[in-house]
Amino acid sequence: MLSALLLYLVRHQRKELLRLVVVGSVDDGKSTLIGRLLHDTQGVYEDQLSAVKRA
Repeated sequence: MLSALLLYLVRHQRKELLRLVVVGSVDDGKSTLIGRLLHDTQGVYEDQLSAVKRA
């Protein structure tokens, strides 16, 4: 089982696109989670980040 997982990870380690679904109730932090992921992975352009900081 572990070797199959390692093989999968090796085959997919260079993918540039990740489709992710986040579900939850109101106030569960869905937007906060996605915002944090985008920020931590430099997925937000600097001008977009500046606009959010000004708001």
